[in-house]
Amino acid sequence: MSRPGSDRRPHRGETGSGPPTEVAEITVLAATARAELHERTFRGKIKNADLRTIALHLGWAYHSGSTRRLRPHLGALTASGALEARTHRRHRYWAVTAEGRRRLIEAGAIELPEAPQHRAWRRDRRIAAEGLDSFRARARRDLDEGCGLLARDERPAPAELRELGRRLTWDLRVLASAIACLHEWPEPDDAERDEGRPWNSRDFLTAAAGDGTGEDR
Repeated sequence: MSRPGSDRRPHRGETGSGPPTEVAEITVLAATARAELHERTFRGKIKNADLRTIALHLGWAYHSGSTRRLRPHLGALTASGALEARTHRRHRYWAVTAEGRRRLIEAGAIELPEAPQHRAWRRDRRIAAEGLDSFRARARRDLDEGCGLLARDERPAPAELRELGRRLTWDLRVLASAIACLHEWPEPDDAERDEGRPWNSRDFLTAAAGDGTGEDR
């Protein structure tokens, strides 16, 4: 498993949990608009929504069934001018047009399921809280091992020191990422893209999944 980075591709927990259900076209339009908003890059550039992203914002698990449910709605919204379909590198995207935004304003408040970015925030905080004691214990164990090694041997083997340093680096990264997730990551607001995730907040997820050996991957 590679150590997760800070990109915005869907991660574990940022997937829909429910099966496709009957949904109104205006709801699909609202989900597409929210997907575009939340998928903006760090520099504010809009990234148009694809089938997977729209399904996630509808609270659906992404599979062939959700694709079959979505395509007729997206086709109708495109034909009516509310969406614009675009193709980039053989991948299909949809963008909300000025007409689509006018319809959303006229429709008023449209209830959508929990946003993927909020689902990820809630899930990651739970995992961080559940694993915090074990992350502390692992760091304390390796720190104690290092203190013991230095106390009993004035010239420890370089290889042994490098191995201990590698483990300690990873232990402390994991602990720091879990604490940052719990105390430095504000709850995401639906009205904007989540910019608050600490840069290394996914290290503890790697450790919690049982891949916390500190191996470089």
